[in-house]
Amino acid sequence: MVVDTLLPGVAGFCAPVFDADGHLVLGMVALSSLATFDPAWDGAVARPLAAAARQLSSDLGFSGA
Repeated sequence: MVVDTLLPGVAGFCAPVFDADGHLVLGMVALSSLATFDPAWDGAVARPLAAAARQLSSDLGFSGA
């Protein structure tokens, strides 16, 4: 997660996606202005982003944590 780090007023999350061998294959990113972005770890952006990354990892055959 980044909040006001590189660009003032901008926040973002990145969630990892893994393949069947447990290798990192991509990061799913959500990035927006803090005016419309919930930067909480358990908030309206982070939860669905993490769920989508878990689902894609599962679809790719990842069975780990």
